[in-house]
Amino acid sequence: MIDIFSDTLQQLSNLSLYKPMTTSNPYVNTLIEMGYDKQDCQVASTMFQKHTFPCVIHGRQFDTEEQYYEELHEYMNGM
Repeated sequence: MIDIFSDTLQQLSNLSLYKPMTTSNPYVNTLIEMGYDKQDCQVASTMFQKHTFPCVIHGRQFDTEEQYYEELHEYMNGM
């Protein structure tokens, strides 16, 4: 007799959705173990990378780093 419950459990465990996410970065692995999402870790890490200019950030064109910091300063003072 075939045990459909153990067979189904085996099939579910083979899905990548049920396997723990691992990366080669031990810091990301620690955050994942703490309950953070892997995609959130990747998005957050790109936020702090140094930009090369000219660049577009959220639809705004910045030709120089000075222009970026001037507009960032004006935005922060207007809050």
